[in-house]
Amino acid sequence: MKADNNTPLEGMDEEMEDLLREEAIELLKESLSIISQEHAASYDVAKVISVQKQYVSGAVTIFVGQLTDGKTNKQCVITTWEGYPNNIKIKCEGDDAELSFTL
Repeated sequence: MKADNNTPLEGMDEEMEDLLREEAIELLKESLSIISQEHAASYDVAKVISVQKQYVSGAVTIFVGQLTDGKTNKQCVITTWEGYPNNIKIKCEGDDAELSFTL
């Protein structure tokens, strides 16, 4: 789960450029909003440490950062899959299970 701003995750492209990074973060925020409306999980972005994207048959974007439930922040890895269907997976430190949502 640990990655710094300068080290790409294994198999991933380099860190995204500023404009693409901001677009990816906005898409993540929209996805988390949909999850909070349709599921029993409510998260918002507290801090983004890194964003990396790789194109395969769709696009996989991996975010490393902090999510908040409004009370506490958790260090998490969030993986989004842009394809059909879209999918988001959330794995936070201290949580036993990885959450998976189809959007």
